[in-house]
Amino acid sequence: TKDVDEVKFKAFLTSISDAFAPSWNGEADQGRADARYLYESIERTVSIEFAIVVEQAADFATTWKKIQSLAQMTMPVYKSSGFHGQYCEMTVGGNGAGLFEETPCIITDLSYDWDNETSWELDKKALMPMITNVSLSVTILGAAAKEPGQRMQHDSILYKYMEKNQDIGGGAG
Repeated sequence: TKDVDEVKFKAFLTSISDAFAPSWNGEADQGRADARYLYESIERTVSIEFAIVVEQAADFATTWKKIQSLAQMTMPVYKSSGFHGQYCEMTVGGNGAGLFEETPCIITDLSYDWDNETSWELDKKALMPMITNVSLSVTILGAAAKEPGQRMQHDSILYKYMEKNQDIGGGAG
């Protein structure tokens, strides 16, 4: 279950990557010099870098609370039976046309960076940087195939578009 409420940022996306890492196990096969490979698993990692800009001193408290809430999603949740990690649903973009729409994932890396050459708010109530650079990596929790022979589902709008328009770009056929 999700243990943190929705965290939304108005941000400037600076980098995004989507990596697929299949795992194969090579085993010797009788009568063959080369190994026979068996597919074992897949891990999909999305890395996103973005800048959060606070333009008005009045917005600092809200923005910093959101930054802290995002960091909180990397922490364990303790219960009487022990502790567990948290999963989340990631949306990049929105309004039904974003790159990722409520894609289930776990945060595997999160870091913040504050550039010393950008402006800081020097109001007595908020001595804070106006720009926070965020680096976020998540592992996508894929939707399992529901029937034998069916492929694993992609949850991003980009892949749904590509599947729908798979004949675009030529190719053999």
